[in-house]
Formats: sequence, structure tokens, C-alpha cells
Amino acid sequence: MSNITVSPKRRYDPSPIIRIAAQQCRKGLDPATHQEMADFLGVHLKTLTRWMRGEHLLTEEVADRVTLKLGLHLLNVWPNAYDDVEFDDIDDDWPTPPEAPTPPTFLDDELNIRDVFLAAL
Repeated sequence: MSNITVSPKRRYDPSPIIRIAAQQCRKGLDPATHQEMADFLGVHLKTLTRWMRGEHLLTEEVADRVTLKLGLHLLNVWPNAYDDVEFDDIDDDWPTPPEAPTPPTFLDDELNIRDVFLAAL
């Protein structure tokens, strides 16, 4: 069986989210628009403020939820997010598919021209 090792608690820098949200809201980082940006991201204003100050990192769940709100995938924002995942012989765990039966053809020696004609009717 394969061993898949994943970091137990991934945390993400919120600065790319803030930059993308500001662009999508078509607002700058003016404090007057922070509430609009928080509403756009679906988070509380205090949460957004903590992110902007660099006081908190995003959990994987929050990062995924927020990137989806932006219409993106987590890997669009943090392309190296899963670099710590290690796959060890993962192909060995897949079952081997059964051999497909060979379909009969009309060119088999067992069939004669009469059988071919009757089968076509």
C-alpha cells in the first residue's frame, strides 16, 4: 500500500487573496472599502483586517473557500501548496484491469460464408 504523507496543518499567506479581491472589487486598499471586500470574500471585517496586518495565516479550509469565492482554485493562488505531498509507489495499488474478451469476427475459421450471410439478416 502507498504511503501518502501530507502536512497536518497547512497555512497560507493571505496577501495574494487581498490583492486579487481588491482587483476584483475594483477598489483599492482604501479603508473605506474594507467592509465591501470582506463582504465580497464572505468574512468578517475583523478577519480581513487581521489578514491585512499579517496577524493570521489562512487555514486550508478557509483558503479553499475564499479562493472559490474569487472564482479560482487554491492552486491558482498558491501554486506550490501541495509540494510537500509525497507519493510512494502509488501505481502499485491500482488493481490490474481484467483482460477484455476478443470480439468474434466473421473471419474466424469456424464460420462459413452461409453463417456470415445469415448473421447479416
